[in-house]
Amino acid sequence: MNNIYIYVIIFILSLLSIGTTALLAKKRRKDMEIASKHIGFSYAKVSDQDILSSVKGFNLCCRGHSAKAYNIMEG
Repeated sequence: MNNIYIYVIIFILSLLSIGTTALLAKKRRKDMEIASKHIGFSYAKVSDQDILSSVKGFNLCCRGHSAKAYNIMEG
């Protein structure tokens, strides 16, 4: 009986983790929109992989306006 409770708790925690990740991604996109407006670029959505690549320094000038906005916002 105790094992069932443990599995239920793990399941609930995993759902909370997924929801938190989605909220953080939404907030990051909103911050990028605001930062791109402040620097005069139009916001274009990119995948998380493009953002991670731009942070690591690959093709900084070739990733589009949103990557530039992200670099300026983080820098």
